[in-house]
Amino acid sequence: MNLLKEVKYFVPRYLDTLGLDDKVTFGLEIEFEDLLLDIAQDEIFKLPVDEGWNVVLEQTVDPFQGHSTFIHGGECNSPICMDEIDEVTTWKELKIVCDKLKELGAHCGDLSGGHIHIGAQIFEANKNYLANFLKLWMIYENVIYQMGYAGNGPRSIIDDNAKKMNYLLKDVIWDIDDMDDYYDLVTKLTRIFSDGAHGINFNKMKYDTFLLDNTMEFRYPNGSLIPFIWQNNVNFIIKLINYAKSDDFDNDLINFRIVNDNLLSYNNAALELANLIFNSDREKLYFLYQYLGYCNSENNILLKTRKPMN
Repeated sequence: MNLLKEVKYFVPRYLDTLGLDDKVTFGLEIEFEDLLLDIAQDEIFKLPVDEGWNVVLEQTVDPFQGHSTFIHGGECNSPICMDEIDEVTTWKELKIVCDKLKELGAHCGDLSGGHIHIGAQIFEANKNYLANFLKLWMIYENVIYQMGYAGNGPRSIIDDNAKKMNYLLKDVIWDIDDMDDYYDLVTKLTRIFSDGAHGINFNKMKYDTFLLDNTMEFRYPNGSLIPFIWQNNVNFIIKLINYAKSDDFDNDLINFRIVNDNLLSYNNAALELANLIFNSDREKLYFLYQYLGYCNSENNILLKTRKPMN
């Protein structure tokens, strides 16, 4: 199958479940603009969703930066999420929340980020899993960011709030291979990226078990009120980590890419990454659909010719 050709002619579905392991936890931070904070707080509180969904102040999305009588914009945070709990899925609640914010006139524009927290227990306190993940990130970082933009350009404040990490990882990647301890590696990462304003924030990673304040925070995606984009981003991050933990992890290929500074074009790198981390053509196409920007339907002239893909 020519994935780059095939992706032009289908529309993916918003799924009820991703089939993630029940030990995987995550949290979402939906930054939004153009809606008064107090209205958003009142209206989200009324929704038939988990009480953990709440709206908080996020000054970076307020164009007046607090110099106005009213606060414009905010951040809607999820509770700790799992793919599915007792037939009540995060994805149903996410859609309810996004639909309400859109109904109220909220917008995710140039100032809005879409931060995702993944429970750090997913790494099982295994240094090799975390080291493998960092290698993947270093090699494919440009592809990862391109997917995170979801058909838009990078937001103007991304270099202040979610800087790329490749240039810093290059300096330490081989030292990481020589480290023996997971917690020493986490400590090293929190020191290197101490400001928490890179594509990944390591500062909350502490333990190998489920705890509220123990996450790896992904800060690179653009904000969105399209539930599919959130779902696709979560699935991508989890599958990237799962591949780093897999017996199929191709250490020779990955080390070759590091030594030779990748050498692939963006699209070829995206195809290679998709083939590495996803087990089905469906997931590969979902990834490429967003990476190539087709998730913004107004930019998709082929939309009417497509059929949903399960």
